[in-house]
Amino acid sequence: MNSIARLTELKAISKLTLHPFTYQSSTVVLEFLENLFKHRPKPVFDPSEQSEAKETLLSSVDVFKAAFTDLHGRMEVDLREEAQIARSGLQFLVDDFESNELLELLKSDPVLCLEEYLENTKDIEPWHVSTKKGNDSNVPKSHYWWFC
Repeated sequence: MNSIARLTELKAISKLTLHPFTYQSSTVVLEFLENLFKHRPKPVFDPSEQSEAKETLLSSVDVFKAAFTDLHGRMEVDLREEAQIARSGLQFLVDDFESNELLELLKSDPVLCLEEYLENTKDIEPWHVSTKKGNDSNVPKSHYWWFC
């Protein structure tokens, strides 16, 4: 996925409605974050798209918050890795677009509750084996929710 495709996806996310916020809407956001995790583009957006991407992202904070609320509400052990991936995808965005709004998103109840769930379930094995993550060595050490 190239930078233009990522920006197009982010624009689609910014248009999602919050009332009602559906499982399908949540899936769009979580798949976007999963793609960021899988491909780890640095930077996430080309320099020529940074300004537009940041503006679009900041207008989408509530949509991301709703997706994390939905994910937390569905949490069970088999979704643990999906939650870690989503959290890492979000971190890649925050790292590229440092802003108070994004830092507040990281400190929001949906994100903190998800991190708490990850911490509390670290010793519980999933019922099904997942292969999305691959090797822990691919995960940045700053993404502590993988190593708790």
